[in-house]
Amino acid sequence: MIRKTAFLSLLLIFLFNTTIFSGTALPDTGQTKCYRGVSPYDEIPCADAGQDGAYEYFCDDDSDTYIDSSIDGTCTVSGCEPQGCQTTPGDDCNDSNPLEHPNQNWYQDTDNDLYSSGDITVQCSRLAGYIIASELTATSGDCNDENTAVNPGAAETCDKIDNNCDGQIDEGLTTTYYRDADSDTYGDAVATINACSQPAGYVSNNADCNDSNAAINPGATEICDGIDNDCDRQIDEGFDADSDTMPDCSDNCSSEANTDQSDVDYDGVGDVCDVCPDDKTNTCNTNRSAGQSIGSGGGRLSTPDGSISITVPTGALNTDTSLSITEIGTSYEISTKLGKGIALFGVSIQRKGLVFNIPITITFTWPDTDNDGTIDGTNINEENVRITKDNLVLTDKCKFESGCNATANTFTFQILSLSEFTLAAFGEPTLAELSYFAASLYKGNVLVKWETTTEIDCAGFNVWRSETENGEHTKLNQSLIPCKGDGSQYEFIDKTTTKENGYYYKLEDIDLHGTSTFHNPVSVTGK
Repeated sequence: MIRKTAFLSLLLIFLFNTTIFSGTALPDTGQTKCYRGVSPYDEIPCADAGQDGAYEYFCDDDSDTYIDSSIDGTCTVSGCEPQGCQTTPGDDCNDSNPLEHPNQNWYQDTDNDLYSSGDITVQCSRLAGYIIASELTATSGDCNDENTAVNPGAAETCDKIDNNCDGQIDEGLTTTYYRDADSDTYGDAVATINACSQPAGYVSNNADCNDSNAAINPGATEICDGIDNDCDRQIDEGFDADSDTMPDCSDNCSSEANTDQSDVDYDGVGDVCDVCPDDKTNTCNTNRSAGQSIGSGGGRLSTPDGSISITVPTGALNTDTSLSITEIGTSYEISTKLGKGIALFGVSIQRKGLVFNIPITITFTWPDTDNDGTIDGTNINEENVRITKDNLVLTDKCKFESGCNATANTFTFQILSLSEFTLAAFGEPTLAELSYFAASLYKGNVLVKWETTTEIDCAGFNVWRSETENGEHTKLNQSLIPCKGDGSQYEFIDKTTTKENGYYYKLEDIDLHGTSTFHNPVSVTGK
């Protein structure tokens, strides 16, 4: 009984399903519901069944998740569209290209080098000169989207263009060249240009130290001209014969070392070479003038005739110093606090005012060839000589001074500074003071006249004559002209004149003790 009932149930189910899945709609019975061949529960209004019409559907054929805006197909049964399709249009502008769809980012790549300039357009369809990110090597950075050879992936070439878009032009490919304005093939280090090839007027070296003078460059020969000719940062090297660090062409005495270049008379000749170092006119007595550079080790400077010498001990000077001796035109009569004296000879020792660390020694030497105790050419007893500095007496008379040697005819003293020094003879204080002393032409002869203001212990006068101011004088009177007393006037006529160019006269007064004083010379011109 049970088996029969089950069989009938299965048969009914089979018949029902066969009818539903056959796709054939049930006859219209006037009911409001119709059925599709899916499920007895899948029903739609009969009016929409459109058994005689067609159903349109829209799909995503390019699988870009966007539905086509154009009809993909129709079906005659409502709900018969393929899976994933829909019966309303989508917004895909090109359902055959998955790259073209709404809201797509298009990157500009005008030169088609797969590098974008970074400009973006958002739309569905592709624009000319635009591609999407996945098609690009880089979505930005192309600095010239009109040139396929210019982009971040390009190799930099030396063409004055930023080929690789790194903000630099020809980096690592140019050479620095240096201007060669004087065309000597050597360039100026501060006038540069970077170029792919050597421009005209430029060279590859920067060794020129003067680009305005073709004679000055590293290949030039150094000459002594105060210029660094060969650009080795030395001037006049190799031109220092006396090794005093002063080049020969600028050394005021290139034969003698004189670092200080002392030139006290400003005649352009260094004192150590100048025969008259303290006399610009060079009219000094060259036998009593000399110059020399003496260093910290000391040294000795002497005049050619030996009349004066300077001994500088070690340590007296700190550095090399030019010292010079120049005979000066001292008067025949000098005035000091001791009164008037006869200047035998005087010298200026330079540099004046130079102070030594320890005393130096100065020695005066006078001639007395016959050893009679009288200085040759004078009637001065050598025991009366003294040394003056700037007309101030430094020493006592030779006979009382330990530094004086009347036998050797030398007077030695020490001093810390340089000045004018004179070997002079002084007698007792004032013998005769003159109010005037003159010489003039008189009836073809020369009249010598003088007048005294005072005459202390005065024995008499002698008249002396010379053809030159500093020449050797000859006594004219045969016997002493006796003194008359204070305020007296005297005349002497020289009848032996023969020279038309004139003479020089000096007056000597002698006291009762035999001490004499010479007065300033006077001159007369012509006959």
